[in-house]
Amino acid sequence: MCPAPPPASSLGPVRRLSRLTAALLCAGLVLTGCGNTAEDDGDSGDGEGDPLPEPDYDSDDSVQLPVGLITPAGHALNTPLEDGHMEILDDSENVQMIETARSEEFGCEDTVSVITTVPVVTDDVTAASLGFLLSDAQDVHGEPEFINELTGFEDLQLESASVEDDVVTVELSGEAVPADVCQAERIYAQVEATARAASGASEAQLLLEDEPLAEALGIEEPDPLRLSQISSRD
Repeated sequence: MCPAPPPASSLGPVRRLSRLTAALLCAGLVLTGCGNTAEDDGDSGDGEGDPLPEPDYDSDDSVQLPVGLITPAGHALNTPLEDGHMEILDDSENVQMIETARSEEFGCEDTVSVITTVPVVTDDVTAASLGFLLSDAQDVHGEPEFINELTGFEDLQLESASVEDDVVTVELSGEAVPADVCQAERIYAQVEATARAASGASEAQLLLEDEPLAEALGIEEPDPLRLSQISSRD
C-alpha cells in the first residue's frame, strides 16, 4: 500500500513536487474503460482546435493531471477524430476509451494522446503533470499500449514551468540522447502536449539546460501540434 503524502502546503516547492510525483506513480494513470464501444460522453469541449482548456478542479480541490503519451500503433487510424467526435470503426479491437485529446500526425507517422491521472491535490497542475511524465517508471500504459518515450531518461528533471501571454515556458535540466530522430520527435511532442494541456496555453517554449529542447534533441523546431479535444465517442 502506498503511504499518503503529507499536505502540499507543508512542503517546499522541490519536495512538494517530488512527493506528489511519488504519490502519482504509486497510484498510476486512470486506465479504465477499455472496450469496443462506449456511450456518448456528452459535449465536454469545443472539439477540434487549440488550445485545450485548463483542467477543472473538483469540489474537494483535486484535479486529474493531463499527460501526453504516444498513441498506440493503429489506434488513431481505427478511431479517427472529426470535430471532437471519436468514430470507432466496426472492425476496431481493444479500443482505448481514456483519451481526452489527440494530436495531429507528426514525425514518423505518430500521434500523441492526452490521458489523465487519478485525482490529486496540487496547486501547480503544469509542474505536476510534467513531473509525472518525467518520473514515470512505466514505459507503457493500458491495452493497447500508450507509450512514454521519456521513461528511459532518468537524468531529465523539471526546473520550472510558467505561463505568460498564452505561452507556457518549460525549463528542463539533465541530458537526453534519443536513439534516433523518430524518438527525438516523440519526446518533444510529449513534453509540448503535456505542458499545453496542463496549462491551457496555445504555445510552448521548451528549454533543456537553457538551450531549445529541439536543438538539444537534434531536430528542427516543429510547429505547435494541433490538439483535438475528444468531446464524444461512438
